[in-house]
Amino acid sequence: MEVLAAAGADLILIESMSAIFQLMVAVEAAEKSGLPVFLGIHAEPAGTMTSGETMGELVTTLGRAGRRVDAILLMCRPPDAISTTLPKLRAAFPGPVGAYANVGYRRRAGGPVQFPERQYHVIDIGENTPERYAEHGRAWRDLGAQIIGGCCATTPDHIAALRPVVEEPTQGVRQRGGSRG
Repeated sequence: MEVLAAAGADLILIESMSAIFQLMVAVEAAEKSGLPVFLGIHAEPAGTMTSGETMGELVTTLGRAGRRVDAILLMCRPPDAISTTLPKLRAAFPGPVGAYANVGYRRRAGGPVQFPERQYHVIDIGENTPERYAEHGRAWRDLGAQIIGGCCATTPDHIAALRPVVEEPTQGVRQRGGSRG
């Protein structure tokens, strides 16, 4: 973390966290950098982390341990899982929240990977066109997301489709600020 801070990083983004026990060590290390700490967690369709832990449990555990995060982002899961979990995160966390979904990859069927001849994942965005992704982005914004982007399989076209969404004013959304988790 010290190397990243010395190199001029603007923030530390801890990604792909799926359980509280694993992210606590990473947050503690990231705090030592003195930089803002963003936490990217996997959201499940049930509205929990992959571990089954709730957003309330996550925020409570961070607070009890005195750990600080400046934003919590839902990431690398299908858009619907993000949409289900975002209201629960918004209710539990007083700081900035965000969303960046995985729009379509799956593990290749047929046995072990033979890299580089045979890739582990196959990109297949299916119904997650850039226009559809922008609809998800608008819904996330309306649910209180202040940071919106793209994860696995999103393309420059997906991100371009989000631009008008993030630039248009929100309607009736109560944006909450803060930096303590």
